Amino acid sequence: MRRGNGDIVTTEIIETDGTMITAKVGNGCVYKRRIDSYAPAFSWKNCGGGTGKLEFNRFDSIFPLTVGSKAEYAYTGLNANREPFEVTRRCTVDGTARIAVPAGNFETFHIVCQDGSWTRNYYYAPELGIDVRSDRSKNAGFQQDNYVNELVSYSPIS
Repeated sequence: MRRGNGDIVTTEIIETDGTMITAKVGNGCVYKRRIDSYAPAFSWKNCGGGTGKLEFNRFDSIFPLTVGSKAEYAYTGLNANREPFEVTRRCTVDGTARIAVPAGNFETFHIVCQDGSWTRNYYYAPELGIDVRSDRSKNAGFQQDNYVNELVSYSPIS
């Protein structure tokens, strides 16, 4: 994936059981999440200097994707200061879009998720079974915290 600042970050799927994936990012971060959702990772290690896990109180699946489908994920965890938090992420399949990324042009479903002050956009390409682009933005007063990920290349799992 290419970040918005131009940095290339490699993410490798190191384990899957058909329901969950464990992925390793080039910076050493390892996380585990469900394949069929836009919920946050269940657990992570060495990601942004932190390690943790979430407890889910509600977990919907948005798949199969159709325009208008909705899902909600309610979860609790501990922040970097070890303080408890509770968040609900709501996602909607907003529409379809043809997306151009460095790896090519893809027909995608556009999924929009909101949790707290974050807005996240995902562009899922059914032909690959992954997001080819994602971005997030947060407006915390005067400070913006944004990122963009784009698929640079891919190879099928054999």
